[in-house]
Amino acid sequence: MVQDVQAVNAAVTQRAPCVPDPHTLLNSLRSDAQIFTVVDISNAFFSIPIDKDSQFWFAFIFRGKRYTYTRLPQGYCESPTIYSQAMHASMSKFLPPGGSQILLYVDDILVASPSLEVCKEDTVALFKHLPEHTAKSRLDLSDQPLSQGEVVFVDGSSRKNDLGKTLMGYAVVTIDTVLKAGHLPSTLSAQAAEIFALTEACKLMKGKDVTIYTDSQYAFATVHTFAQYWHNRGMVTSTGKPVAHAQLLKELLKAVHLPATLAVYTISLGNVFADRIAKQAAEQSIKD
Repeated sequence: MVQDVQAVNAAVTQRAPCVPDPHTLLNSLRSDAQIFTVVDISNAFFSIPIDKDSQFWFAFIFRGKRYTYTRLPQGYCESPTIYSQAMHASMSKFLPPGGSQILLYVDDILVASPSLEVCKEDTVALFKHLPEHTAKSRLDLSDQPLSQGEVVFVDGSSRKNDLGKTLMGYAVVTIDTVLKAGHLPSTLSAQAAEIFALTEACKLMKGKDVTIYTDSQYAFATVHTFAQYWHNRGMVTSTGKPVAHAQLLKELLKAVHLPATLAVYTISLGNVFADRIAKQAAEQSIKD
């Protein structure tokens, strides 16, 4: 899907662009560069969150429902500049051990080396640097279902009963089997319940290949982008406020490394069983 953001672009006073001209950039290559590695950062713009107070700018209606972008969209005039600034800030901390030249162009990283050995050494060092200083919670985390391994569905539930009491629960299930479910403190939010369920699923799938399905766009975006981003910022938002349920996010960041291979995929339908079990767990009819 492509959204037309020309009206937004026309209303924005753009900051000075910092995206280099590619010809000028390549002309700066050192004369001893013989071997190269090119790294293309996946979903680059989507790794930059949009402040909640600015998300209304990107709101749109699709099939009668209102949506908005929570991360930088393609087509927005400042997306390349904002991402380039973030990438330069991240890569400013990287010093290639073999002395290779590093060139950045938006979401592309070029490693230019004098030999194959140096190129391998510095490329491996770069791959180790990226997950620690960018918004990826796990370098091989996939947003598409795996072709092998386990399939798990997760859900969190938050609702009020007839007496007005908040009931919170979570569930981790397969197509027809409950792996784990339980009630949660009523002080948690619905979003926290979704994060808790996803974390428990990762723990249960330790050492296994697994695709985890969630119907929560928040949980999906958090595990793929925001959790690591907030961790890099010290668990504070762009306005300096503490991130909600920071401890749960820290637990999630640990848990995503437990499965051998992990994919987290979002679906709008198909989580009926997990949803039903989570609601039952909220009422304490299912025990851990």
